[in-house]
Amino acid sequence: MASIHDVSAYILRRVGPMSPMKLHLLLFYSQAWYLADVGEPLVPDRFEAWPPGPVAAELFEFHRGVFWLTSWSDGDPDRLTATQRASIDETVDDYGSFDEYQIGALVEREDPYWEVRRGLDPVDECHDAITEDAMLKYYSALAANEDAGLVKDYVWTEWNLPVMSSADV
Repeated sequence: MASIHDVSAYILRRVGPMSPMKLHLLLFYSQAWYLADVGEPLVPDRFEAWPPGPVAAELFEFHRGVFWLTSWSDGDPDRLTATQRASIDETVDDYGSFDEYQIGALVEREDPYWEVRRGLDPVDECHDAITEDAMLKYYSALAANEDAGLVKDYVWTEWNLPVMSSADV
């Protein structure tokens, strides 16, 4: 299993500088899609359903107070296997061009995050985990659904709400 630090270093090397929140969102999707594709977690870390989106709380402690990340010195991307890199690459290709608000708008509408935050106000603190079982179930079903739209097909309204095609805007 990869370390979250190694995956963070890999994502930053591949995508370039980003906000910590975008990194957490890309890590969450990397974990979710790896679970769906391989059937096991990419990293051992848990993701909590914080108000702005899924956060790996232990990783947060490493960048607390930093508002822009350019690299991740605590990880070695070369430790990742070819399978891990390929899965992360696919996730980054799908989500990496979006900003943190766009990615957050997607994840907030998906069952694994939504189920943990159900009944909470948008700003309520929450440290409950988004379970691997919930991610596996949801993203495996999404991957198997041939009618599901691809993330790259989304267009964004002026309110950063995703819709499936420009005809819907």
